[in-house]
Amino acid sequence: MSSQLAGALLELLFPGHCLLCGTSLLNAERPTEAAGCFTPVCRSCLESLRPLQGRRCRRCSAPLIVARDLCTRCRKRSYHFRDNLSLFAYSDAVKELLYQYKFKQRRRVAPLLAYFLASAYWEHFSGLPLVPVPGRRVPDHIERICRILERKHDIPVRRLLSRRGGVPQKSLDYARRCRNIRGTIACQRHGSSPAAEVVLLDDVFTSGATASECARVLVSGGIESVRVLTFALD
Repeated sequence: MSSQLAGALLELLFPGHCLLCGTSLLNAERPTEAAGCFTPVCRSCLESLRPLQGRRCRRCSAPLIVARDLCTRCRKRSYHFRDNLSLFAYSDAVKELLYQYKFKQRRRVAPLLAYFLASAYWEHFSGLPLVPVPGRRVPDHIERICRILERKHDIPVRRLLSRRGGVPQKSLDYARRCRNIRGTIACQRHGSSPAAEVVLLDDVFTSGATASECARVLVSGGIESVRVLTFALD
């Protein structure tokens, strides 16, 4: 039995409820494009996800109000990556989806996240290898998405980074985040030659400290330029 057929049978027998609005997925109108037919959200909730638009900071992707190309935060900071592209704001439905995926182990969210990330990849980074930011948890939620990006979307992934220990970054300010993450990321090339440019992949861009440290390690390991792709901007 194929995985698609098995998924269809599972959804028919145990359709569950939309992770965002609670509507029964047995009766709700289902999405037909994103990640296949069996996403864990109804069509209405899927269509409510609004990507970031308009003028954005060329470094971190934050929406801009004044007529400048850098936001106030990025004018005061120096990052080791070239730029970040975030697809959504980290709020409301997007925040809930990531919470359900990362902390409630709702694995069926992964194909949906991969669908949006793949669309952005082919539009902005086509041909460049993705490098996942290594996570602190096992199983790694970013690694799961990368496997889908490789298998379903034919996107090259190079697992060049590893991570050890470290205190969670969430409650720290930018300076303390930078100190906390320093030394916890290592580069492992497995004998492959360095790429000229890679795209670092993570779920949320918050302060940029983790992305910057990963980029610093990659550049020290021979990568010439690092760009960043994230699902949400906090």
